[in-house]
Amino acid sequence: MRGQAAKWALGWLLCLWGAAHAHLMSTNQASLNVRQDAAFMVLALPVKAFAGVATDPDGLLDAQGLQRESSRWEQQLREHLSLTGAKALAFEVALLSLAHADHGPRSDQLLFYLRFAWPDAPHKRPSLDQLTLRFDMFVPGISDSLRVEIIHQDGRHPLLLSPDWPSSALRPSGWAVVQRHVRQGLTHLALGADHLLFLALMLLKRVQLRRWVWLLTSFTAAHTSSYAVVLLASPQLKVHLTGAWVEPAIAATLAASALMLLWRGSLPMAVEALMVLGFGAVHGLGFASAMAGLELSSPHAWLGLLSFNAGIELGQFLLALALWPVLRRISPGRLPQWQRAGGGAGLALSLALMQSAWA
Repeated sequence: MRGQAAKWALGWLLCLWGAAHAHLMSTNQASLNVRQDAAFMVLALPVKAFAGVATDPDGLLDAQGLQRESSRWEQQLREHLSLTGAKALAFEVALLSLAHADHGPRSDQLLFYLRFAWPDAPHKRPSLDQLTLRFDMFVPGISDSLRVEIIHQDGRHPLLLSPDWPSSALRPSGWAVVQRHVRQGLTHLALGADHLLFLALMLLKRVQLRRWVWLLTSFTAAHTSSYAVVLLASPQLKVHLTGAWVEPAIAATLAASALMLLWRGSLPMAVEALMVLGFGAVHGLGFASAMAGLELSSPHAWLGLLSFNAGIELGQFLLALALWPVLRRISPGRLPQWQRAGGGAGLALSLALMQSAWA
């Protein structure tokens, strides 16, 4: 019995050590220690991620509430969390506690200590490459993603799960990384009205194929470089580079491109390309926020970075492909009307983004 308890304690201690850089298991953090005899997980989740939970008016939970709702926590966790080898592996909740921070005896986070049992037969025990983790308890604004530190005999690496990618092999293949990050890059651009409108405004200024190629190439080079810098940056610098100032800066680039479109003059193509290089670097920091889970220690990190970039480029190409035939059909006399409409939309959106950022 003592030997079993020692194994459990060692497993969870390594999990907690792996999560130390996550500021003592803040929201959406976990560690999974995969050993030869079992897997141990420490998981921190916000109380609000669970349905039907009774908390105090501040949204906090005390020890009595924890004990009263313990069966509900466990039931919901089993519905949304699984570790699968050849088949789903059973897990037990060995300990459930409150993650105390600045709220005294109450907390808005729960700490789960889990143990996944391996099959008794040694030949049936899964290897790291055979294991897949699934987690889909996401609530917008409360639990947007889960970063899991995978600890194994060969080292450790991070794994990010999100609503659009809730399941992943613990050590994903290169092809799986490509699929995920191409889709992530394409989705991020498609859902980013600021990025799309910025590109549209720059292209609308003058409908010329050579100019479009120059601008799109400059934008690509700039944002690729800036989020590669973020990938290489230290954790402290990474927080600063992707901080709250990025959204107002993106809004400023949108306003500048809208004013350029409203201005009847024109700039040399080289000057436009230099401007887009600067603006693209700022947008690249915005793209980097979507890549927060990609770290140099991640499996196939550089492949993920290139694939995310490929997704962005695919989105840009589709945008240009859609705009080109439309704008080519517009007579030169009517193009200024489109430019005024686009410039007005750009200014309106940039002001809305700035107001949202300051709020």
